[in-house]
Amino acid sequence: MTVEGIIQVTREADDKMVRFQMIRISLLLLLASATLYSQGVNDALRFSEQGIGYSTRALGMGNAYIGLSDDATGMHNNPAGIGLAKRMEFTGGLSYTNMSNASTFFGNTTNYDNSSTKLNNLSFLLPFPTVRGSLVFGMTYNVEKDFNRGMKFDGYNPGNNSFIQNALGVDDAYDLFLTDDDGNTKINGRLNQSGSILESGTVSKWGFSGAIEAYPNLFLGATLNIMNSSYENSREYFEDDLLGIYDTMELAPGYPFTRQFRYFAYSPVYKWDIGGWNMKAGALYQIKDFARVGITIQFPKVFSINEKFEYSASSHFGDGTVKNVGNSGDPSEVEYDIITPFELSAGASYRFYGLILSGQVTAVDYKQTKFSNPEGLSEKDIADINRDIKDQLRAVINYNIGAEYTIPQVGVRVRAGYFVQKSPYQGDDSSFDKKYITGGIGLLLDDNVSIDLAYARGEWNDIGDNYGSGVSRTLQKIKTDNLLLGVGFRF
Repeated sequence: MTVEGIIQVTREADDKMVRFQMIRISLLLLLASATLYSQGVNDALRFSEQGIGYSTRALGMGNAYIGLSDDATGMHNNPAGIGLAKRMEFTGGLSYTNMSNASTFFGNTTNYDNSSTKLNNLSFLLPFPTVRGSLVFGMTYNVEKDFNRGMKFDGYNPGNNSFIQNALGVDDAYDLFLTDDDGNTKINGRLNQSGSILESGTVSKWGFSGAIEAYPNLFLGATLNIMNSSYENSREYFEDDLLGIYDTMELAPGYPFTRQFRYFAYSPVYKWDIGGWNMKAGALYQIKDFARVGITIQFPKVFSINEKFEYSASSHFGDGTVKNVGNSGDPSEVEYDIITPFELSAGASYRFYGLILSGQVTAVDYKQTKFSNPEGLSEKDIADINRDIKDQLRAVINYNIGAEYTIPQVGVRVRAGYFVQKSPYQGDDSSFDKKYITGGIGLLLDDNVSIDLAYARGEWNDIGDNYGSGVSRTLQKIKTDNLLLGVGFRF
């Protein structure tokens, strides 16, 4: 071997050693930065925004139930209402949810569906004999919220930006042979960007309720909720050089294989184990036999989250060379709390022969949502997120209306409703509000057994950014179909 050859081999060995050391360093940096990347305003809203609940009767009436709540599902809607129960009651139910998302990305629309079926409710009420008034206790398990959601997108981004240069990080791009030794990349956008996001999990809880008739026709109640929930977000993201723009550019000088860049892939997975608790208190006043008015206060929910983050990233070149980084099998882990805001609600119902009309409003100030008690995250990072929450979110008033008509000759109850959950983001127009139209039917057998079916159709718009703001944005039209089946027994 010539002297020049020995020098060349030595340089290549030195380069490999340098890259090996840089990989070790950048992996640690990536673990820290990628974990931080997972916390943000959307994560806070995941728990702060209302779900659609689990009660077939309530959902059929547009969840306008605070002024009724005279059955076991009142433990969720207005615990004071269970004070009206005169007999033991047991209920159970199943839910089916289908979400469809039409995502438009640089003019190209991609449709995606995701569905789930769950046992969503088991509830028990036990009235106690009293000399005056009423005393009722209850216990319930229910799925308050379903995180079932998904999206796919695929389109050519003609701009001069990419995930590689804007979000991946200099060290990570270097490890994937996408930059020179100073961290500069020749990749300057003009790539096809595609991917998918799949979300799953629930907010499920055990509730322990009690209600009394504190004064004639005035009922007071409260529910203590203990939550045990989960959430998973898995993503695939790709950037492809479909036009061969970078075929002749040597992305990592001295490594000829990097002249034929083909595509970049990134796959993060977030898994949350979640515990939590909160309390809901309510009052209900019955006006003779024709009307009721109710109010509730939902105290902040405290969710304690253990988050595990796992990822892999790779770069692919024309000669078959593949470079990888990742922490598969050894996820990073952080812990923190998310505290949701107070919710104040008021509702009323009016009965006229076999017809019940019901409505309610709920005030929520999403700016009061906050992160706290970090482990593995700095106080500054948490403060920055909380500042974003206050800068981006707003207070809203949601509303619900519903009706139920009983056909006495056949023991059938027909229901319909409508409700709106306002977008919590400042500046959003009404197209971003979640709007649901609902319907339902109930059958009462021998005054002891009831079978109920409810359906809700929801529609709203949403946006998502793969990185930056507005430079790689998906415009989403979301539709959900929710079907609930419930059975009740009274003894």
